[in-house]
Amino acid sequence: INLPWFANSMEKKIVVTSEKAVKLDPVRKYFDDYEVIGTKADSGVAEQPLGYASGLQGSKNRIASCLQKYPDFPLVISIENYITDEAPAEESEFLEKCKATFNRGELANGTHYDIAMVTLSILDPKSGERKELCAQSPSTPLPSHYVAEALKMTEGSTETGAAVTCGKLIARDHPGCSDVDWHKLYSPFSRAELIAKAVEKLHQQFVDSQ
Repeated sequence: INLPWFANSMEKKIVVTSEKAVKLDPVRKYFDDYEVIGTKADSGVAEQPLGYASGLQGSKNRIASCLQKYPDFPLVISIENYITDEAPAEESEFLEKCKATFNRGELANGTHYDIAMVTLSILDPKSGERKELCAQSPSTPLPSHYVAEALKMTEGSTETGAAVTCGKLIARDHPGCSDVDWHKLYSPFSRAELIAKAVEKLHQQFVDSQ
């Protein structure tokens, strides 16, 4: 991508609000003409965000935290997973196949959905303002009782979610399963593959916006 205002070396870099390979690798794959830098950034939301608003808030908070360190970088990408009780209508056929194929007994008594939200903050060099693009991964179903348990384990109240992740509870009940990459228990995709699908959509939005 050749943008007229990407003239110096700083402007050929993208900051990602994480140092984890599962988030950095998809960005490196689809934004392959940029140097990708990972940095830790605080989400400012619960350990387990619940609901679209919490996912969006967490993603934006990470960008704001990152911009305190890198205020002049034109491109910042943030990735935040959240859980919701409503999946997009267009995914209904895919999710029914997941429920029929993966851990059917577990998904029979109520289902929530894990989604990765990817947000790109773009600096407009003329106005100095930033605009944002967002894309989401396909949903991954998970048993609703893990959400209920996570909330029950949360001391006090939180508006943005639970203090313990559903992934930790899932890993507890499935020996050998990672608490941050449990998604293949309930769908055909790993977390890395799901994030990559969202980053691919985000990259296309970015290309179309130029």
